Amino acid sequence: MAQAGYHCEATSAQGFLQQLSVCYMRDHYWFYVAGLIREGKNPLEVDAAILERYDIAISKDARYWRKKQGFANLQYLRFGRVYLILATVGRHKFYDRELAIRDARQVPIPFRGHTVSYRGGHPSVRIAPLEYRNLKAYFQGIARTRSGAAIGRELKALPYDRYAPVKNQIYLIFRQVNQLRKGAGMDPVPESFVQGRRRVCRPFEALEGAGEGATLLARPEPGEPPRLPPVSEPVSPTSFVSARLEAPQSSGPLLGPFRTAPRSGS
Repeated sequence: MAQAGYHCEATSAQGFLQQLSVCYMRDHYWFYVAGLIREGKNPLEVDAAILERYDIAISKDARYWRKKQGFANLQYLRFGRVYLILATVGRHKFYDRELAIRDARQVPIPFRGHTVSYRGGHPSVRIAPLEYRNLKAYFQGIARTRSGAAIGRELKALPYDRYAPVKNQIYLIFRQVNQLRKGAGMDPVPESFVQGRRRVCRPFEALEGAGEGATLLARPEPGEPPRLPPVSEPVSPTSFVSARLEAPQSSGPLLGPFRTAPRSGS
Protein backbone atom coordinates (compact mmCIF):
# COMPACT_ATOMS: atom_id res chain seq x y z
CA MET A 1 0.00 0.00 0.00
CA ALA A 2 1.42 3.35 -0.99
CA GLN A 3 -1.08 6.18 -0.53
CA ALA A 4 -4.40 6.48 1.27
CA GLY A 5 -5.45 2.88 0.76
CA TYR A 6 -4.25 2.59 -2.84
CA HIS A 7 -2.66 -0.83 -3.32
CA CYS A 8 0.09 -1.09 -5.92
CA GLU A 9 2.71 -3.59 -4.71
CA ALA A 10 1.92 -7.16 -5.74
CA THR A 11 3.34 -9.66 -3.27
CA SER A 12 3.80 -12.46 -5.81
CA ALA A 13 4.38 -12.92 -9.53
CA GLN A 14 1.05 -14.72 -9.71
CA GLY A 15 -0.69 -11.76 -8.08
CA PHE A 16 1.01 -9.27 -10.40
CA LEU A 17 -0.13 -11.22 -13.45
CA GLN A 18 -3.66 -11.59 -12.13
CA GLN A 19 -4.08 -7.92 -11.24
CA LEU A 20 -2.67 -6.84 -14.59
CA SER A 21 -4.78 -9.14 -16.72
CA VAL A 22 -8.00 -9.78 -14.86
CA CYS A 23 -8.44 -6.25 -13.51
CA TYR A 24 -6.50 -3.62 -15.46
CA MET A 25 -6.59 -5.11 -18.98
CA ARG A 26 -10.26 -5.91 -18.49
CA ASP A 27 -10.94 -2.26 -17.62
CA HIS A 28 -9.14 -1.05 -20.78
CA TYR A 29 -5.87 0.11 -19.23
CA TRP A 30 -4.15 -0.74 -22.51
CA PHE A 31 -1.43 1.91 -22.74
CA TYR A 32 1.63 1.28 -20.61
CA VAL A 33 5.15 2.23 -19.68
CA ALA A 34 7.39 -0.29 -17.95
CA GLY A 35 10.06 0.74 -15.48
CA LEU A 36 12.83 -0.69 -13.34
CA ILE A 37 13.76 0.82 -9.99
CA ARG A 38 17.52 1.05 -9.63
CA GLU A 39 19.32 -0.66 -6.79
CA GLY A 40 19.79 1.73 -3.92
CA LYS A 41 16.47 3.48 -4.41
CA ASN A 42 13.62 2.80 -2.02
CA PRO A 43 10.71 1.28 -3.99
CA LEU A 44 8.18 2.76 -1.56
CA GLU A 45 9.51 6.26 -2.20
CA VAL A 46 9.31 5.64 -5.95
CA ASP A 47 5.72 4.43 -5.53
CA ALA A 48 4.79 7.62 -3.73
CA ALA A 49 6.53 9.82 -6.31
CA ILE A 50 4.78 8.20 -9.28
CA LEU A 51 1.38 8.19 -7.60
CA GLU A 52 1.73 11.87 -6.79
CA ARG A 53 3.18 12.84 -10.16
CA TYR A 54 0.21 11.44 -12.06
CA ASP A 55 -2.46 11.74 -9.36
CA ILE A 56 -3.20 8.03 -9.59
CA ALA A 57 -4.54 7.26 -6.11
CA ILE A 58 -8.05 8.66 -6.62
CA SER A 59 -11.49 7.32 -5.74
CA LYS A 60 -13.82 5.29 -7.95
CA ASP A 61 -16.13 8.27 -8.20
CA ALA A 62 -13.26 10.47 -9.37
CA ARG A 63 -12.30 7.90 -12.00
CA TYR A 64 -15.87 7.74 -13.23
CA TRP A 65 -16.06 11.54 -13.47
CA ARG A 66 -12.75 11.73 -15.34
CA LYS A 67 -13.91 9.12 -17.83
CA LYS A 68 -17.14 11.03 -18.49
CA GLN A 69 -15.14 14.20 -19.09
CA GLY A 70 -12.85 12.51 -21.62
CA PHE A 71 -9.82 12.26 -19.34
CA ALA A 72 -7.67 9.16 -19.02
CA ASN A 73 -7.37 7.21 -15.80
CA LEU A 74 -4.13 5.62 -14.63
CA GLN A 75 -3.11 2.64 -12.54
CA TYR A 76 0.28 1.78 -11.09
CA LEU A 77 1.46 -1.76 -10.37
CA ARG A 78 4.79 -2.94 -8.98
CA PHE A 79 6.41 -6.30 -8.27
CA GLY A 80 9.81 -6.17 -6.62
CA ARG A 81 11.70 -3.48 -8.57
CA VAL A 82 9.61 -3.80 -11.73
CA TYR A 83 6.66 -1.50 -12.28
CA LEU A 84 4.02 -0.58 -14.82
CA ILE A 85 2.14 2.66 -15.31
CA LEU A 86 -1.06 1.90 -17.20
CA ALA A 87 -3.56 4.28 -18.77
CA THR A 88 -6.93 4.29 -20.49
CA VAL A 89 -7.86 6.34 -23.54
CA GLY A 90 -8.26 10.05 -22.85
CA ARG A 91 -6.43 13.29 -22.13
CA HIS A 92 -3.70 13.14 -19.49
CA LYS A 93 -0.26 14.60 -18.87
CA PHE A 94 1.00 11.01 -18.86
CA TYR A 95 0.81 11.06 -22.67
CA ASP A 96 2.82 14.26 -22.84
CA ARG A 97 5.55 13.25 -20.42
CA GLU A 98 6.22 9.61 -21.30
CA LEU A 99 8.17 8.80 -24.46
CA ALA A 100 7.96 4.99 -24.61
CA ILE A 101 4.23 4.36 -24.31
CA ARG A 102 3.02 1.12 -25.81
CA ASP A 103 -0.38 -0.33 -26.52
CA ALA A 104 -0.93 -3.82 -25.08
CA ARG A 105 -3.29 -4.59 -27.95
CA GLN A 106 -0.34 -4.26 -30.32
CA VAL A 107 2.67 -5.06 -28.10
CA PRO A 108 1.82 -7.59 -25.37
CA ILE A 109 3.42 -7.11 -21.98
CA PRO A 110 5.96 -9.92 -21.30
CA PHE A 111 6.08 -11.22 -17.76
CA ARG A 112 7.98 -14.31 -16.61
CA GLY A 113 7.38 -16.38 -19.70
CA HIS A 114 3.84 -15.07 -20.22
CA THR A 115 2.53 -12.28 -22.41
CA VAL A 116 -0.44 -10.14 -21.41
CA SER A 117 -2.51 -8.43 -24.07
CA TYR A 118 -6.04 -7.47 -25.02
CA ARG A 119 -7.46 -9.31 -28.00
CA GLY A 120 -10.88 -10.36 -29.23
CA GLY A 121 -12.58 -8.03 -26.76
CA HIS A 122 -11.02 -9.47 -23.61
CA PRO A 123 -7.68 -9.84 -21.77
CA SER A 124 -5.40 -12.59 -23.01
CA VAL A 125 -2.59 -14.29 -21.10
CA ARG A 126 -0.46 -16.68 -23.12
CA ILE A 127 2.92 -18.38 -23.03
CA ALA A 128 5.35 -16.08 -24.84
CA PRO A 129 5.93 -17.06 -28.50
CA LEU A 130 9.60 -18.05 -28.44
CA GLU A 131 9.23 -19.79 -25.11
CA TYR A 132 6.26 -21.74 -26.47
CA ARG A 133 8.15 -22.80 -29.59
CA ASN A 134 10.99 -24.04 -27.42
CA LEU A 135 8.55 -25.96 -25.23
CA LYS A 136 6.97 -27.66 -28.24
CA ALA A 137 10.37 -28.63 -29.60
CA TYR A 138 11.45 -29.98 -26.21
CA PHE A 139 8.38 -32.16 -25.68
CA GLN A 140 8.46 -33.42 -29.27
CA GLY A 141 12.04 -34.44 -28.62
CA ILE A 142 11.19 -36.51 -25.54
CA ALA A 143 7.81 -37.80 -26.73
CA ARG A 144 9.15 -41.24 -27.69
CA THR A 145 12.00 -41.56 -25.21
CA ARG A 146 10.26 -41.33 -21.83
CA SER A 147 7.29 -42.88 -20.12
CA GLY A 148 3.88 -41.26 -20.40
CA ALA A 149 3.81 -40.58 -16.67
CA ALA A 150 7.21 -38.87 -16.72
CA ILE A 151 6.16 -36.60 -19.58
CA GLY A 152 2.84 -35.92 -17.87
CA ARG A 153 4.58 -34.82 -14.68
CA GLU A 154 6.73 -32.39 -16.68
CA LEU A 155 3.66 -30.95 -18.39
CA LYS A 156 1.90 -30.56 -15.07
CA ALA A 157 4.93 -28.84 -13.51
CA LEU A 158 5.25 -26.18 -16.22
CA PRO A 159 5.52 -22.81 -14.39
CA TYR A 160 2.69 -20.97 -16.17
CA ASP A 161 -0.54 -19.75 -14.64
CA ARG A 162 -3.36 -21.73 -16.20
CA TYR A 163 -5.33 -19.00 -17.92
CA ALA A 164 -7.53 -20.36 -20.72
CA PRO A 165 -5.12 -19.57 -23.60
CA VAL A 166 -2.23 -21.08 -21.61
CA LYS A 167 -4.25 -24.24 -20.98
CA ASN A 168 -5.00 -24.46 -24.69
CA GLN A 169 -1.32 -24.08 -25.56
CA ILE A 170 -0.29 -26.81 -23.12
CA TYR A 171 -3.09 -29.06 -24.33
CA LEU A 172 -1.84 -28.67 -27.90
CA ILE A 173 1.61 -29.85 -26.81
CA PHE A 174 -0.06 -32.78 -25.03
CA ARG A 175 -1.90 -33.78 -28.20
CA GLN A 176 1.21 -33.52 -30.36
CA VAL A 177 3.14 -35.69 -27.90
CA ASN A 178 0.44 -38.35 -27.94
CA GLN A 179 0.28 -38.34 -31.73
CA LEU A 180 4.00 -39.09 -31.82
CA ARG A 181 3.64 -41.79 -29.18
CA LYS A 182 0.73 -43.37 -31.02
CA GLY A 183 2.79 -43.57 -34.22
CA ALA A 184 5.52 -45.34 -32.23
CA GLY A 185 3.08 -47.78 -30.63
CA MET A 186 3.54 -46.31 -27.14
CA ASP A 187 0.97 -45.70 -24.42
CA PRO A 188 -0.42 -42.14 -24.37
CA VAL A 189 0.28 -39.51 -21.74
CA PRO A 190 -2.76 -39.52 -19.40
CA GLU A 191 -4.96 -36.47 -19.92
CA SER A 192 -5.26 -35.95 -16.16
CA PHE A 193 -1.80 -34.34 -16.21
CA VAL A 194 -3.01 -31.38 -18.28
CA GLN A 195 -6.24 -30.78 -16.43
CA GLY A 196 -6.61 -28.20 -13.70
CA ARG A 197 -7.60 -24.63 -13.06
CA ARG A 198 -5.81 -21.40 -12.38
CA ARG A 199 -5.49 -20.63 -8.70
CA VAL A 200 -7.02 -17.29 -7.79
CA CYS A 201 -4.97 -15.25 -5.31
CA ARG A 202 -5.11 -11.93 -3.48
CA PRO A 203 -2.53 -9.84 -5.32
CA PHE A 204 -1.71 -7.43 -2.51
CA GLU A 205 -1.94 -9.76 0.47
CA ALA A 206 1.27 -10.09 2.48
CA LEU A 207 3.08 -13.42 2.09
CA GLU A 208 4.82 -15.03 5.02
CA GLY A 209 8.56 -15.36 4.51
CA ALA A 210 8.51 -13.57 1.16
CA GLY A 211 11.22 -10.97 1.44
CA GLU A 212 12.30 -8.69 -1.35
CA GLY A 213 14.66 -11.31 -2.73
CA ALA A 214 11.68 -13.54 -3.47
CA THR A 215 10.06 -10.94 -5.67
CA LEU A 216 12.91 -9.81 -7.90
CA LEU A 217 13.43 -10.67 -11.55
CA ALA A 218 13.86 -14.36 -12.19
CA ARG A 219 14.05 -14.87 -15.95
CA PRO A 220 16.47 -12.27 -17.40
CA GLU A 221 19.97 -13.44 -18.25
CA PRO A 222 22.60 -12.05 -15.87
CA GLY A 223 23.52 -8.52 -16.82
CA GLU A 224 20.93 -8.32 -19.58
CA PRO A 225 18.46 -5.44 -19.17
CA PRO A 226 14.80 -6.15 -19.88
CA ARG A 227 13.61 -4.79 -23.23
CA LEU A 228 10.88 -4.72 -25.86
CA PRO A 229 11.09 -3.86 -29.55
CA PRO A 230 11.79 -0.15 -30.18
CA VAL A 231 8.90 2.22 -30.65
CA SER A 232 8.76 3.39 -34.25
CA GLU A 233 6.02 5.94 -33.66
CA PRO A 234 4.84 7.63 -30.45
CA VAL A 235 1.30 7.11 -29.26
CA SER A 236 -0.73 10.18 -30.08
CA PRO A 237 -2.39 11.75 -27.02
CA THR A 238 -5.33 12.79 -29.21
CA SER A 239 -5.91 9.90 -31.58
CA PHE A 240 -4.37 7.14 -29.43
CA VAL A 241 -3.47 5.24 -32.56
CA SER A 242 -0.49 3.10 -31.65
CA ALA A 243 2.48 2.44 -33.82
CA ARG A 244 2.39 -0.86 -35.66
CA LEU A 245 4.87 -2.89 -33.71
CA GLU A 246 5.71 -6.53 -33.85
CA ALA A 247 4.89 -8.44 -30.71
CA PRO A 248 7.98 -9.59 -28.81
CA GLN A 249 9.25 -12.87 -30.22
CA SER A 250 10.96 -13.80 -26.99
CA SER A 251 9.73 -13.96 -23.46
CA GLY A 252 13.31 -12.96 -22.75
CA PRO A 253 13.52 -10.66 -19.80
CA LEU A 254 10.69 -9.94 -17.45
CA LEU A 255 9.49 -6.61 -18.76
CA GLY A 256 10.71 -3.86 -21.00
CA PRO A 257 11.81 -1.49 -22.13
CA PHE A 258 12.68 -0.19 -18.71
CA ARG A 259 13.07 3.41 -17.90
CA THR A 260 14.61 4.45 -14.63
CA ALA A 261 12.31 5.62 -11.91
CA PRO A 262 11.62 9.37 -11.80
CA ARG A 263 13.40 11.45 -9.23
CA SER A 264 11.29 12.59 -6.36
CA GLY A 265 9.56 15.84 -7.19
CA SER A 266 10.24 15.60 -10.94
